[in-house]
Amino acid sequence: MESILNKTLKEYELKRRISKILYKIGMKTTCTGFCYWLNAIAYCVSRGMDENYDIRTISEVYSYVAEKYKISIDCVEKSMRYAKEKSNYKEQWNLDYKLKNHDFLQICLNKAYECLFHK
Repeated sequence: MESILNKTLKEYELKRRISKILYKIGMKTTCTGFCYWLNAIAYCVSRGMDENYDIRTISEVYSYVAEKYKISIDCVEKSMRYAKEKSNYKEQWNLDYKLKNHDFLQICLNKAYECLFHK
């Protein structure tokens, strides 16, 4: 029982910290894509993926989220892209160009690891 509780608390804390990262860039929490990004980043962290993951991993991430929410991979990709594009990530991260989802994920993973291990 205690190990289940510890695992649940760790997952809750991880998602809370990831939520702060997404909220900080102005991603709307009411967008479906927010939940997908939250779960995608948490999935990558829990699997030990870092910001240097293989680009093919984005397909694995889309598959994971699609299976979790019982929707198509195309819907996951589109919702995540929409939520990303409606956020203020370019201003917050001082970028003058759009990021593709896999690049956005890499930066989010980097920020997640900074938040988890350097604070």
